[in-house]
Amino acid sequence: MMHRVTRTKVPKSLQDHAKEWTDELEYQLALHGCKYEAVPKVFKNRYRKEDVKQSLRDMYGGLCCFCEGVVYTVSYDTIEHYRPKARFPLLSFKWENLNYACTICNSRFKGSQWIDEPDHILDPSTDDISQFLSFNLNTGEYDAIDNNLRAKNTIALTGLNRDELVEIRKKMIVQHSRLIKKLAQANVQSALYYIQGVAEDNFSPYPTLRLALLQAVLFNSGDGGTA
Repeated sequence: MMHRVTRTKVPKSLQDHAKEWTDELEYQLALHGCKYEAVPKVFKNRYRKEDVKQSLRDMYGGLCCFCEGVVYTVSYDTIEHYRPKARFPLLSFKWENLNYACTICNSRFKGSQWIDEPDHILDPSTDDISQFLSFNLNTGEYDAIDNNLRAKNTIALTGLNRDELVEIRKKMIVQHSRLIKKLAQANVQSALYYIQGVAEDNFSPYPTLRLALLQAVLFNSGDGGTA
């Protein structure tokens, strides 16, 4: 699932050229009758700079902003436009509109889909995701808290509950639960230290799932107030 991140400073290539690139793209759109698909790629893809991708990779710890998988083990990495560039071309080079995603979430699912405010999908750099989405340890799926429509749209448009992700999560739940149970049989505190360390590792895949496991263990141990 997604989790909240803190957006870092604007990469140098965007600091230096975003306005220039946007002005030139706007001119090209005017030349081509406002048809984005008709504009030459050289004017549309200038955001694909290594410093931009590296800044996003660092911001998300190498994890997809949607599914939280380690991008290079899931698919190729992409620079994702929160508001799709085909529909919002003048936001193509705006730093606040760029995220880091795997090609599965970005291309197979979200693509150019967009739902207008107030039901737009969640933004991991501005929204507190934990207030909208919860993880179900029984099903391996994410649920919309209070049936929130933005949360539902996020799940649907980004494929958060696609079959392959659910299977991966279920296997992780079983693996971690077995180890925690063994540790708890020897020493409850050891089990708590283990799962807390796993949950706080934001550079390993699926940190939200691991946090849900931590919360479940703490609740069942009677230490729910210490999370």
